[in-house]
Amino acid sequence: MAHVEKYNRNNITGLAIHYERREGCELSNKEIDKTRTHLNYNLAAQIQPLKPENIFPKD
Repeated sequence: MAHVEKYNRNNITGLAIHYERREGCELSNKEIDKTRTHLNYNLAAQIQPLKPENIFPKD
């Protein structure tokens, strides 16, 4: 069973910050090991260099 939610353009920036765990943003999960953040990477960075919030700009 898949979990599906609808989001609009205004939600994109917040979701991107949350999923990418960007520096300077408060994390809701306090158990995240910040020493391993450098291991995160984007598999689509070569074909899509834009940040998610720039792909779908706000109205």
